[in-house]
Amino acid sequence: MQDLVIVSTGQMYDRVSISQWMGKGHCSCPKTGQILAHTRLIPNRALYNLISQWCNAHGIPLDPMENTDITSEFVAMASSSKAAIEANKATTEILVQQLSNGTQGAKTVTARELHLLAKTGKENRACIAEAGAIPLLHDLLSS
Repeated sequence: MQDLVIVSTGQMYDRVSISQWMGKGHCSCPKTGQILAHTRLIPNRALYNLISQWCNAHGIPLDPMENTDITSEFVAMASSSKAAIEANKATTEILVQQLSNGTQGAKTVTARELHLLAKTGKENRACIAEAGAIPLLHDLLSS
């Protein structure tokens, strides 16, 4: 626990471990299973400071934390979130079209995809509702 970082889902990992996870092609959070909105790793300075204080009190050496400009990280994360919301809107529109025009099997798969998308945030749930998916999902469930 020397280089603690936070991923887009809010979970914390050691940089080396999460970098290895993402390096293997995973684009989801290992703990929550949510798709990562971006791959930036935000340093967890608060916890690092607590660990540093504990190490100093117990005479344990600790390597300094990577020096990054956290302000620019948060600005980049905010703009990435806007891009992610727009991408999710486009995905929702495609899924609603499939839900409207697809075969029964395709509709079932699409409903699962919408369910996964809805689990990842209130913005996504709003997009799904605005795209007109609720009556289509109701009809699918009724059948």
